[in-house]
Amino acid sequence: MTTEPKHTPTPWNIHYEQDGQEWAVITDSNGNIIANVNSETGPDIPPLVSVKMPHKSNAAHIVHCVNSHESLTGLVGELVEALRNSNIEIKEQFSHTLNLSSLSRQMLELRYQANEAILTKAKALQPAAGE
Repeated sequence: MTTEPKHTPTPWNIHYEQDGQEWAVITDSNGNIIANVNSETGPDIPPLVSVKMPHKSNAAHIVHCVNSHESLTGLVGELVEALRNSNIEIKEQFSHTLNLSSLSRQMLELRYQANEAILTKAKALQPAAGE
């Protein structure tokens, strides 16, 4: 039993058709076509009317997102780890709160809560195991 790769390897590239067609072609690094990005939403047959779409911008956005995905999810992982370490330090400082002023304890609590809120959002952005 073979397993299908998670997606076509990056980097992905954009090529524009030269024959007057209004579409962009997204390819892999070997020139294999991954997708066509059209400038119209559908057929121009009454009563249906197609809507012009920014095919070049859409293709550029798709390729940018795909090519950036791995590094961005890696960065999210690093940020999550940094926030976890920061909260460990905050908890350690809380254990010595007898030596801190009330304002210092409040600041630590606010910093901890802010870190936890960011951690919750960041965890949602991380890919699940095996993705």
